[in-house]
Formats: sequence, C-alpha cells, structure tokens
Amino acid sequence: MYVPSHFRVADPSTIQTLIRDNSFGTLVSSGAGAPVATHLPFLLRTSGESLELAGHIARTNPQADALSGGEELLAIFQGPHAYISPRWYTEGAVPTWNYQSVHCYGIPTVISDSLMRGIVGFRIRVTRTEASCKLSQNKRADDVGRVITGLRGRGDEASRKVAEAMEQQLWRRS
Repeated sequence: MYVPSHFRVADPSTIQTLIRDNSFGTLVSSGAGAPVATHLPFLLRTSGESLELAGHIARTNPQADALSGGEELLAIFQGPHAYISPRWYTEGAVPTWNYQSVHCYGIPTVISDSLMRGIVGFRIRVTRTEASCKLSQNKRADDVGRVITGLRGRGDEASRKVAEAMEQQLWRRS
C-alpha cells in the first residue's frame, strides 16, 4: 500500500482499534495467476503487539485452497472515508478523499475440526502491517477545522466518523 510518511500509522493500539471497529475485511490471495478476494468478518486476537486474525470461508470457495498453500495472504480493513471538497481549504487544494485503512500480511494456518464440514476455519499470525490514516494531517489547522465543519454539515455517518477521527488528530498535534 502506498502510504506517505505523514499519513503512516505505526501505533499498535490505533491499528488494533481500526481492525476491531472495521472487522468486516477483505482476504486477498493469488490464485491461478490472478488475485482472488473474499469479503468476510475477522476476529482479532492480540497478545501485546502481536496480532492474530481468525475467520472462515466456505469450503466451496476457490480461495479455500490458498489457506493451506503456505503463501502469504493479505487482509484489508477499510475504516470510515469521505470526499473532501477543495472549497473547504483556503488555497491550492484539489478534490480528495480522507480515509483510514489497515493491511495485514501473514501466512494462514487451517483450523481442523470435524464439526466444520461446510467451512474452512483459519488463523493468520500477522507478520507485517501497513496502516494509513489520511485525515488532512498535511494541512494547516484552520483548514482542517473547515474540513471538519464541512463533513459535519453533511449529516451522514461516514462523514461524521471521519470528522471525529480528524478531531483526534488535531488534539494530537497540540
């Protein structure tokens, strides 16, 4: 994932919160020369800074074969996101999108249990994460305030959540 340094998130608790709050993710593997993706809920288990993801897919899902192949998989978690109008900035801005996302990489282990005839359970011990919170951190505080006001004026849930995340970023700046 492309993550400019000013949007990069390394704090383990922030990453864990983003995964827990947005646990319906996308599991990506490569199959027969092309990427394969399945959208599914994940359970996050933590031990200190170590992360483990657990989930299951239908046994008939072609991606089930990738779970026992020993290849690295990618789980993507998308947080709140919203369009940002250039009118909310004082100068030289273009339309953009603010968002939060986490990519988790690891090799899965299949969970064997005779009760799971129709599904394949798995765990992924996360070996690497990439996280991005693009929340106008590269903008002046007064511009960020106008973006927050603009988002709150929309009245939808996603815009409200992005505004809240931006307010937390402003608090961290001071």
